[in-house]
Amino acid sequence: MNFNLTDIKTTPSKNGLSMTAKFWIDGIYVADFEDKGEGGEPFLYINIYDRKAMELFAKFDAAIEILPEIYIKEYDYWMKISQYFFIDMLHAALINKSEFKLLEAA
Repeated sequence: MNFNLTDIKTTPSKNGLSMTAKFWIDGIYVADFEDKGEGGEPFLYINIYDRKAMELFAKFDAAIEILPEIYIKEYDYWMKISQYFFIDMLHAALINKSEFKLLEAA
């Protein structure tokens, strides 16, 4: 699967940054991502009007579940990759213009 974010908007918030973006899988718009930057959990508004988008999101969600935890050296902590953390890592890769291959073969 190939992943992308478009229409990315960020704004400073009291807990870092808030962000909204459109989340794409294989060139199909599957969800709107929203992180209010208030310390609460972000949210994904799934594109329920497109059957293919829903199928791709379900495939993505299933693939996320089997990913191993990753080690965060700065915090000496192992962390499960959630949908939101995945999108944060995708966003970081886009900003840094680096390859993002997590779930590439899924």
